[in-house]
Amino acid sequence: VAVLYAVWALQTPGVLENLGTEELRRKFAEEDFVNYYSEHATSSFTALVWTNNAWLAAQCIAVGILGVVAPYLLFTNAQNLGLSAALMGAHDRLDVFFLYIAPHGQLELYSIFVAGAAGMMIFWAWIAPVPRTRAQALAEDGRALFTIAIGLAIALFVSGVIEGFVTRQDWPWVIKIGIGT
Repeated sequence: VAVLYAVWALQTPGVLENLGTEELRRKFAEEDFVNYYSEHATSSFTALVWTNNAWLAAQCIAVGILGVVAPYLLFTNAQNLGLSAALMGAHDRLDVFFLYIAPHGQLELYSIFVAGAAGMMIFWAWIAPVPRTRAQALAEDGRALFTIAIGLAIALFVSGVIEGFVTRQDWPWVIKIGIGT
């Protein structure tokens, strides 16, 4: 979804222009995107991104039973990622985009997709519980969600630490991406 949105935004006249003035788009690509990773103290930034990502994961899990919220949240996040990539690509800074996303993004995106899948798991337990009864399926899969939620909280914390402490460092990119991997 992110790749499709990036390609669409770069290839369709007028799309990027709707995201702001040329000056705002240039400032985002040349300053704001990179500055986002260093404008706050490392511990504050780590806490900020961890709580934001944990909140997104919690929403995917908590309202997953509805069947539409988790896919919607995953889609809109991928859409925003793709549009950010398009803005960076339009200013020949796609390399910077990937270098700043790669260290923490691998674990962060994986965790968010697991959260979406967990939300959909409880939805599926409600829709198609066979061979269990609906109550059994919801109870069993609901209990499994607690284990998943704890694992996601830990994984997203590690991702936040990488994003807060590693991405901003003036280290070789192979080291930073290696830590993320």
